[in-house]
Amino acid sequence: TDHERALDLEPGSADAAARLLELLLAGGEAARAVDRLSAAAAATKSDERRTELWSEVARLQADVLDAVPAAIASLQRVLKPHPTHVPTLRELAKLFLRESAWTEAAQLLAKVVQLAPDREILREAHLELSAIYERTDERARARVSILAGLAMDPQNRLALGRLGRHWRLRFAPVVIAIAGSNGKTTTKEMLAA
Repeated sequence: TDHERALDLEPGSADAAARLLELLLAGGEAARAVDRLSAAAAATKSDERRTELWSEVARLQADVLDAVPAAIASLQRVLKPHPTHVPTLRELAKLFLRESAWTEAAQLLAKVVQLAPDREILREAHLELSAIYERTDERARARVSILAGLAMDPQNRLALGRLGRHWRLRFAPVVIAIAGSNGKTTTKEMLAA
């Protein structure tokens, strides 16, 4: 098509890539879109544009074609020349989480923690790390990540919930619920005595 030729002639053209992607997806040709965008990513001279194209290829592979291993390989192409590209590190960690590859995701998120350009990204990375560490039964590391997230946002409900869960797992207290419309306060006070 004309859009494919335009992308072949100018592989760094965001407009040509966007129009071609729109047409191919509308026609149900996601695999062809991946092929064409991959070729453009390999051919473009712009590092920034190459990163954008490989990221889009990875998104299509993961979300449209359900080919997460292929998406991981595409994002690793971005990291090879740019190992500190935080957005790619975060996206790659999410893909590893989808594949239940906890160790790989934790390593990437630990790198994000070291490189995080702002507090929000740093907080999110700590909370994601805490969830991985809880899942892999590394409670001490989970606690460190939870507390780091809370240090940046003491009112964060997710972090507070994880801290409560961590405390319950660590100390195994007896947990009871008192329900009903009469006598809750009296019962609570009797139990506390």
